[in-house]
Amino acid sequence: MRRENFEFTHNRASCRPKRSNSLRVGGFEASRTFIIAIQHQAKLRPPARMERKISLGRHHGFTLIEMLVVLMVIGLFVGLATTITRPDDRAVLRLEAERLAQLLDFAAEEARLTGKSIAWTADDSGYQFWRAGDDAAWFEIRETELLRARAFPQGISVSSFRVENMQPQGAMRLEFTPQGSSLAFTIRLSLGAERYAVAGSPVGDVRVAPGEGKTNGDVALR
Repeated sequence: MRRENFEFTHNRASCRPKRSNSLRVGGFEASRTFIIAIQHQAKLRPPARMERKISLGRHHGFTLIEMLVVLMVIGLFVGLATTITRPDDRAVLRLEAERLAQLLDFAAEEARLTGKSIAWTADDSGYQFWRAGDDAAWFEIRETELLRARAFPQGISVSSFRVENMQPQGAMRLEFTPQGSSLAFTIRLSLGAERYAVAGSPVGDVRVAPGEGKTNGDVALR
């Protein structure tokens, strides 16, 4: 009787499942220690979104040299824009000299077409055009837009005025006759240190030249 009980007890103990250190995961046996290590590593690893933010921040950072290069490029563009919006004295003076030359050439042509002499006078502030009347009087031209009175831009003035074979009379005056012949003249404009000359020939050609040009026989106004 005691033997049978012993055998039954022994068989019951043998039927218990043996405890193992291995687990079955996805059809494969894995060590319990390996699984615990994976779970611990998953807890320590930051979320994927945080990893992307950290990596993006490191990738898109700017160094001091890059910032200095950007500031230098911005400074160059600002200087270029300032030069375009605010031309230098030489460019402003050249434009004014070319405009005066074109207006004097137009006045000479107008005198030939209308058969009436046209005069040009100037002072420190600007210049006007005049037309000769039937009674030898002179009238300021106001009906023509091109020959209206004009003021010099700020800072521009006539530094010298010369008419061929004529003595200075104190006033700056040119006369264009219907015959088309006139005396050679030179009008010098200045703006700061820049100089431009408007010169006319006896045959009616009017040109613009930079600088002082010839000074022989010039009448200095200042």
